[in-house]
Amino acid sequence: MNIEKKLKTQHILLAVLTVVLLIPNIINLTGYTVETVEAFSVKLANMPVSGLLRTTAADVHPPLYYIILRSVVLLFGNAGIVYRVVSFLPYMFILLYAFFFLYKAFGVYCTAAFITFASLTTTALKYNTHIRMYSWCAMFLLLCFHEVYRILMYNQKRDYYYLAFFTLLGGYTQYYALVTAALMYMALLVVVLVKKIPSGRTGWLQSAGLVLIGYLPWLTVFLQSVKRTADSHWMPETEPFIQCYKSLFSARLSIIWPTAWLIVVFVLAVRDLRKPEREKEDEGRLSPFVIWLLIGVMAVFGTILTGYLVSALTRPVFNSRYLYPASIIAWVSLAAALERVKYKRVIVLTVLPVFLVLQTLSFFNRWQTGAYREQLTKKTVEKIWEETAEGAILLSKEPLGGYDDQVIMDMGFPTAPVTDYYFRGITEELRIDPETPEDWMLSPDKRYFLFLYEPLSEKDIRAIEEKGMHCDMLVEDGRIRNTKYTVYYLTGASPAP
Repeated sequence: MNIEKKLKTQHILLAVLTVVLLIPNIINLTGYTVETVEAFSVKLANMPVSGLLRTTAADVHPPLYYIILRSVVLLFGNAGIVYRVVSFLPYMFILLYAFFFLYKAFGVYCTAAFITFASLTTTALKYNTHIRMYSWCAMFLLLCFHEVYRILMYNQKRDYYYLAFFTLLGGYTQYYALVTAALMYMALLVVVLVKKIPSGRTGWLQSAGLVLIGYLPWLTVFLQSVKRTADSHWMPETEPFIQCYKSLFSARLSIIWPTAWLIVVFVLAVRDLRKPEREKEDEGRLSPFVIWLLIGVMAVFGTILTGYLVSALTRPVFNSRYLYPASIIAWVSLAAALERVKYKRVIVLTVLPVFLVLQTLSFFNRWQTGAYREQLTKKTVEKIWEETAEGAILLSKEPLGGYDDQVIMDMGFPTAPVTDYYFRGITEELRIDPETPEDWMLSPDKRYFLFLYEPLSEKDIRAIEEKGMHCDMLVEDGRIRNTKYTVYYLTGASPAP
């Protein structure tokens, strides 16, 4: 009876915690503003599959996420929340994984810690609803790490096949996810050879062979992408190591959490090495559980090292955003390791509430600031659509999404991703110098939306009218994301009825 009561209490507490953790993530589902990379995902999702594949082949990411996104949009429509739900789905799966596997395998403290990290770290709050592939990559890498655990614990042949399957899914979603999974394979091979796991070498070879065969259709594209990235890439510089290190548990006091992870794994490894000889004969010098934790550490820091190494040999191609999917390995291994630590209850019940409160307060502070910008952005977009953006031309000194938008336009697109997201139907956008409107090439038979940082002077308005155009101020205090604009609507002096 006491055990049943204890389990019931644990279930209730986990359910309450889950509801609390879901609230900020659900709020983010309603986000109106988008980053350039998100708008680019939307742009690709609205392409035919052939065009989507060509564009991703020219980009630095594989196509699987975009294909998933396009499929969902075709089924459920083009609303902004639909795009965000696609990224929310892997997060929901991650929560279910915690309840159905971590809880049974490790216990309530592991489950509570993991779902808190997966829900409330600053990066998780962003990428759980971000219109990009990162939440999908995190899910696939979690499943790869899960299969490594099962191979070490049970050594069943099917787990080698599942590892190959999830590795391919990750590899077709993000190249750095493929790197992280490959590092797990390398570490697993060492374990298989050193511990002489029965049929382990055969299982590993078959699994690795399936990955190679499965990735062959995209291998040429991948190699071309590596060469193209080495010649030219948008990233100006590589982030410092400390920034990547802290991003693993992006939160208040962010340097503490990855350091705690390394310390706990180190302590458990030392404890294994110092155990009695009789136990070593049964499990080896290190238990399968600790080996699993060490593989996680190696995979995460190996990914960072690979990113810096490639950047040093070519040009900057790595930042903390690309590391996010591997962060989930750090979260789950720290959470699982805490279950093996003395005074785990005191540690978790003391530290977790502090993390929960700090991150929740931080989120609502950011949300309050962002809500005002979103309101002004929505007002600006709606005002423009009142005049019908379909077929119009956008004029601005710089792309609405800034430098990132221009990088993508340089790939050959007539409109930038942010423009295309908010004003789908605008056929073209042109760069202008707002200080010399008399030099603008304006055609009276076309319509223009003019985005300026400052209002036009009377002289500028007269110069535009002399070109046979009406110039009406449409939005005085407009905003697109973080940038303020004054928006004008330019039409021919005698527009067609």
